Amino acid sequence: MAASAAVGLIGLAVMGRNLALNVERRGFPIALYNRTYARTQ
Repeated sequence: MAASAAVGLIGLAVMGRNLALNVERRGFPIALYNRTYARTQ
């Protein structure tokens, strides 16, 4: 059985950024939002 999930993250401080990178590395689609655009890059 293949795992499937849609992930959204609000806030990319230290913990949020690392969580987003780990989710993306494992192949899950992710949507991000942060007040400052630069942190989303």
